[in-house]
Amino acid sequence: MARAAADSRDTLGFGALLRGPLVGLTEEEIADVVVALPLRPDGSPSQLYLWTDPGAVSHPVLSRTLEILQNLARKARLTTPYQLTAEALEELNVRPILRARYHRGAERALANVELFLEMARAYDARGLSAFVEALRANWEEAEKQIEGRPDADVDAVSLITIHSAKGLEWPIVIPINSATNLTEDMKFLHRRSNDTVHFKLFDYAGPDYDLVKNAEREQLRRERVRLWCVALTRACDLLLLPRQTERDPSDWLSLLDLCLDELPLFDSLALPTPLRPPTKESENLQDAATWAAEAAAIAARRTIFWRSPSRHEIAVDEELGPPQEEEVYADETVLQEELPVQPGPALRYATIQGSRERGLVLH
Repeated sequence: MARAAADSRDTLGFGALLRGPLVGLTEEEIADVVVALPLRPDGSPSQLYLWTDPGAVSHPVLSRTLEILQNLARKARLTTPYQLTAEALEELNVRPILRARYHRGAERALANVELFLEMARAYDARGLSAFVEALRANWEEAEKQIEGRPDADVDAVSLITIHSAKGLEWPIVIPINSATNLTEDMKFLHRRSNDTVHFKLFDYAGPDYDLVKNAEREQLRRERVRLWCVALTRACDLLLLPRQTERDPSDWLSLLDLCLDELPLFDSLALPTPLRPPTKESENLQDAATWAAEAAAIAARRTIFWRSPSRHEIAVDEELGPPQEEEVYADETVLQEELPVQPGPALRYATIQGSRERGLVLH
């Protein structure tokens, strides 16, 4: 899809998109569309490519696909690859198609789609063509890519800061590290009202240092209270607040009264369904005689060794012994003397034919 929108000359990418499962056209349908295209002004048959007039295409799916690809190609030089691919995924209904194709679970396929979008973010300044060339190079060099995590948003446990949680929600939220002490850095203080800086010099403070320090502490306390409000309003179904028996009066929980003693204790047994049903372990009915019989059957199996004579890194075999060292000849005359002579009307030497690639193919 990206290749077809990036370069109209890439007929291989364009044809693979039409023939692949995303568009799903058969070879017969594509051939019928090509035959039905109007002839060129010189009388030669027209070809199907990216900029073919969608109005001249009789197939509705192909006509709609051409409109989408042409719209993306016009924006290729003006829009980031991430925006283009995101728009293409929506226009071509990639996510609904994947959900319909994988009935039992499309999480992994959808995660790979999101991973593809994240890969395009790094090419915002270089454009879609550079992104496509990088994808082509990775494909040709068989460079491995870690698949997207299907559990990244659904079944995973996210550990984030309260600042990062603004605007987000989760079914269950557990604030942690709430019993840690509050830290403050009061070496350099900034009074915003008159834009002045206050600090101690050789342990001597100015006349307004204590006043500015108390104002800074009060502002920092109000900001931390607002963070607590963010943390306590992120849960959709359940908010679990840890209750510590040993606490410090200057910890995070001391900023506001959560009335922990009045809250009920969490009871996992009160849930309508258990979080994880207990699994019953199967009984091991294997006795010593059965184990010995199975071990003997495994030991009696024949082992197949794959030998590649064209390779030189063959391991030492007990039957064949160590591999023989091959002599290297720098002079062609010396090599001709060592080659075996073939009988015939005239004396001639055996010529070396084939190559390592040919040997691998034959094997």
